[in-house]
Formats: sequence, structure tokens, C-alpha cells
Amino acid sequence: MTPNPVALHLEEPLSIDEARHAARAMASQRREAENTLQRLVEEAAQAESEYRKAFSEAFIHATGTAGEREAKAKAASAGECYQRDVSAGMVKVGTERLRGLEGERSMLKSLVDWSSRLRMDEREYIAG
Repeated sequence: MTPNPVALHLEEPLSIDEARHAARAMASQRREAENTLQRLVEEAAQAESEYRKAFSEAFIHATGTAGEREAKAKAASAGECYQRDVSAGMVKVGTERLRGLEGERSMLKSLVDWSSRLRMDEREYIAG
């Protein structure tokens, strides 16, 4: 049987080899997404640390009232603030990727179950 290019349009049940291949591919994608998310979390923590350091140093060296010093420190650390916010956003993207893979895993399980039931029905029909 030729593999179906789009899982949602299966016209025939998955063979056991196709199901195994799909499950292995899904597990590999999940491991990759987990590793990526871990890296993104570490990068976000580093970006937060760099922002806090830059803000603190700028605040200490600024002159004026507390409000003026804070405004100057925010301006001086804007680049680090931007990197922190982008890094935090990428953690959310990585988390959503994992969530999406969980949905795909659930769909694959449903397709494997459907394939199994269909193949059982075919065997019963042929034997009957």
C-alpha cells in the first residue's frame, strides 16, 4: 500500500509498519520539540538576567529623582528588555508546539484505532 500523503484523508487503514513509522516520527518530533523548549527556557532566563543587570547598572549610574533615574535606566536597557520579551515569547511558541504535537499524537492514535477496527471488520467479513 502506498503511504497516504495527508493523514486526514486516509482511504485505507494504516498497516502496522505505517503505524510504527508514524509513531516513531511523532516521538522524534516530540523529543526535538522538548529539547528546543528546554533551550528556549534557558535562553529566556539568560535574557532576563542580562536585562536585570543592564537596568540595575543604568539605574545606579543615572542622576536625578528616582523617577528620572528609572526612566533613564529603562531607556538604557531597552535592547535587553526587547531580547527578554522576545525570548519569553519564544518559550510560549515552543510550549504551543508541544501542545500541537500532543493533538497530532491523539489524532494518530485515533487513526491507528480506526485502522485496527477496519482491518478486523475485513477479516471477519472474509472469514464469515
